[in-house]
Amino acid sequence: MKRNKSFWNWCKNGFILQKMSVLAIAVLFIISHAMVSCTGRPVNLPKEAVKNPGRDSLPVMVFEHDFANLGKMDMGEKAGVDFIFTNTGGSNLVILSVETSCGCTVPEWDKKPVPPGQKGKIRVVFDSSGAAGMQNKSIRVISNAKIRETDLMISAEVKLNELVNN
Repeated sequence: MKRNKSFWNWCKNGFILQKMSVLAIAVLFIISHAMVSCTGRPVNLPKEAVKNPGRDSLPVMVFEHDFANLGKMDMGEKAGVDFIFTNTGGSNLVILSVETSCGCTVPEWDKKPVPPGQKGKIRVVFDSSGAAGMQNKSIRVISNAKIRETDLMISAEVKLNELVNN
């Protein structure tokens, strides 16, 4: 088999090796840049929420209770409960969002950061319109705390009112 001399001369001169080394350096640069630019800080956090970014100084959200029984109620009634929490961590706690399992459950909370050692409140109002029987609703709190997601629950027994039965 006859070899193409120009091809082998081209390889001998190291042209392919030069191109491969340039490509390897470019790939390493891209990877190292990506690693350095990933700080681990969430994108949409207010800057006061990450005053002390060390793991031990993160905020910690501790609830007084994570379940509330609203008891028996007539269909169409509304009932609310306050979930009180304390920031036992070392930096400001910011609630980013509160999601509910149903549109009949509406959360309200203060959007301001909760400093270390201070208390905060999430108010949840359940509207029993259109519901009957035992109702269990979940509330997911998303924050900048050490444990980013916390689940809360409410339950109520909704009785059919007289107008529906007739």
